[in-house]
Amino acid sequence: MSDPEQERLVFIQALEIESPPDREAFLRHACGGDAALLGRIDALLRASDGAPAFLPGQPGGSPFPRGWPGPEGPGTQIGRYKLLEQIGEGGFGVVFMAEQLEPVRRRVALKVIKPGMDSRQVIGRFEAERQALALMEHPNIAQVFDAGATESGLPYFVMELVNGVPITKFCEEQQLDLEARLRLFIEVCSAVQHAHQKGVIHRDLKPSNILVTLHGERPVPKVIDFGIAKATREPLTDKTVFTQFQHLMGTPAYMSPEQAALSGQDVDTRSDIYSLGVLLYELLTGGPPFDPKELHSVGFDEMRRTIREREPEKPSTRLFKLRRKNPESPLRTSRKVRQPKIDRELDLIVLKALEKDRDRRYATANGLAADLGRFMNHEPVTAVAPTLAYQLAKFYRRNRKVARTAVAFAALLLAAALVSTGLAIRTHRAEIVAKSQAATAYNVNEFLWKELLKRLTPHSHTNAGITLREAFDLAAGNIGRRLAQQPLAEAAVRFTFGKTQLGLDELDAAETNLLRALALQRAHAPRLDERMADSLFVMGFVRERQGRWEEARVSFEEAVSIRASRLGPDHPDTVVAAVRAMGCRARVLPPADADVLLTLALERVSQAVGPEHYVARAIRMQLGMLRLEEGNADDAIVLFEESHRLAVREEGEFSSDSIWALQQLAAARIRQGRWADAGAALLQQAAAVRITVPRREPEVRRDLQALLTRWEASGGGPEFAGFRERAMAYLPSGTNRPTRTGE
Repeated sequence: MSDPEQERLVFIQALEIESPPDREAFLRHACGGDAALLGRIDALLRASDGAPAFLPGQPGGSPFPRGWPGPEGPGTQIGRYKLLEQIGEGGFGVVFMAEQLEPVRRRVALKVIKPGMDSRQVIGRFEAERQALALMEHPNIAQVFDAGATESGLPYFVMELVNGVPITKFCEEQQLDLEARLRLFIEVCSAVQHAHQKGVIHRDLKPSNILVTLHGERPVPKVIDFGIAKATREPLTDKTVFTQFQHLMGTPAYMSPEQAALSGQDVDTRSDIYSLGVLLYELLTGGPPFDPKELHSVGFDEMRRTIREREPEKPSTRLFKLRRKNPESPLRTSRKVRQPKIDRELDLIVLKALEKDRDRRYATANGLAADLGRFMNHEPVTAVAPTLAYQLAKFYRRNRKVARTAVAFAALLLAAALVSTGLAIRTHRAEIVAKSQAATAYNVNEFLWKELLKRLTPHSHTNAGITLREAFDLAAGNIGRRLAQQPLAEAAVRFTFGKTQLGLDELDAAETNLLRALALQRAHAPRLDERMADSLFVMGFVRERQGRWEEARVSFEEAVSIRASRLGPDHPDTVVAAVRAMGCRARVLPPADADVLLTLALERVSQAVGPEHYVARAIRMQLGMLRLEEGNADDAIVLFEESHRLAVREEGEFSSDSIWALQQLAAARIRQGRWADAGAALLQQAAAVRITVPRREPEVRRDLQALLTRWEASGGGPEFAGFRERAMAYLPSGTNRPTRTGE
């Protein structure tokens, strides 16, 4: 690269750095030990924006101080536009807020070239921006109203005044959730698609060029600053000069690899797709894939290499690291998109837009927007993970000398082993598994129809008038006889019956069926089969209900091992099983250690599946009962009330979890001597039990009788008589009716 070319490139990059210390550090690194080059660029910068000298002994100041150096200024008039105030400035032009005086009065933005900057190339860029904006008519692109020249001959144009803030800043200030951020971004994609259809490539898409303004209460993004736009069809202006060979155009942090390559490869619309990918990455994680300060500090060649070759972290990985450092993450999730982490599909969408090879990116901005729409609608997205072959190809391109020999041998081995043998084996195994699963499903369906459902139909000539429970018991007794030759079908049926018996509190019968199901699965199912993990998981619940904490923990942990191997350690099903194991372990720990472990378990399961999940509610209840036992009734009540609220919201007021929470809430309030509050919880529990599980009424009656006795012994109170009357509705006739002293 010639010295003048290097000087120009470093100068353009330095203009993008606003912080004087950062700019100084960049200049010293980019110029190396070339003091003459550093001096020339420093002089250009001071001439451009009045920045103080970076070289010792050089005078500050500039012939063009920061601000508008021309004869026109705030309070003066250009044509039919009165300048009000300066609102923006770049290296070559200044933007004023102005008032249009005729034929209509309105506020507009007027952009004019600085005196002394009116070279042919600058004027070409200026008029290209004006023509690019004039070509387009889209609600998300700033509109051009007028153009002309000042009395001193400086070109200007007038455009829509966008009173907004950069899109990333708007999302942070408004604390927008994931869905709202994606909807804003889709509107930006629509604007970029419109520009591309008009034959215009923006080439400098970044947050500061996408402002969000409010139309009523609706946020509307506006794409601005087409200063380095490029036409793909007709020339934007007859003064436009060709982009010189090896000229770097754009902002490094948002620049596509082909822009940074400085090769003969033409830049097309897919360069804007890459910049959109960077913007989406920043909206999701709070920053672009590559730190702008780091790019500016490493030097020109290293910056270009980073953009061309270095792969960005997945957004989910970046966000996870940020959350570990700061729990107040830059992204909040709405109820519709409830996952506390970025979904794998969203990772794939972003990484496809950020592909180094532009042929692998989305072909259009509409394609990117459509995939985001599918993601929000829970539909399959078109983005796919890079294949192993593709990853190897990229590694080879970066390490040609090292990898050339290895690739040659690897190609022979892969062709001989994987293609001829591996694929055939996988296909054969897949056929066997598919046939086995189909046979199992058929046998299960046949059993359920003949042994259970058929008995309940009006056309059955046997077991007339049989109840569902009677049919269930008969079917349970025939599982082994009817499915003796179909072990996996028998295991599936026994799992279903065992799970049902757990819900019916028939723990011994449930354990028998689940143990038989596990034995059949271990003998006949593939190794680490997910069905085995499900059986172990339910077995853990059975043993937990039996108070066999250590055996329950072992069952849960074995389920964790299988699910982690099949689904991954962070999969919700894996986390749920791991948290249940933590709950069992806490049962045998000292209270202080158990409290720490349960708190960690509650945080982990809430992040994985949400605080309303039934396992999260169970851990919350266990933690509340522990704190109540330790004498911390206030904390226990908070946990019980939250569990009750979530149980009612998710399963209804008559669910077993809701009733359990009411029972514990009453116990905690009794511990505090809050008799009326405890009575309200017990009456609510009694009403629910009478409707759903009448067999538990004796237990509730004992609690009501005990509360009546203790409340009366404490002296009663103004609310005692009313509670006593309501409680007697649930107590058997002839029960002693406690009376207050003095009645």
